[in-house]
Amino acid sequence: HVRELFAGTGIEPSFERAHVHWDFDRPEDGARLFIEKFGPVVMAKALLEPQGKWEAAERDIHGYFEEKAAEDGTVSYDGEYLVSTGTKAG
Repeated sequence: HVRELFAGTGIEPSFERAHVHWDFDRPEDGARLFIEKFGPVVMAKALLEPQGKWEAAERDIHGYFEEKAAEDGTVSYDGEYLVSTGTKAG
């Protein structure tokens, strides 16, 4: 899809998988970070809140981090993402 978006522009996209590791003292800390700082979740909140659908999504995010919690209550989370870059010819 990204290659199609840049077709005819002289920009050659390239892709690389990357990983990130987070440690949180509590599930609430992980959920709060994602809700306040993680771009796709911030955008989802902006879309869903006016529709009255955000509360269910927020509960799901908190539930996700609660499921990841270890017995001591901490959360260790590994995430994968795709880095997309483009190089312009010339």
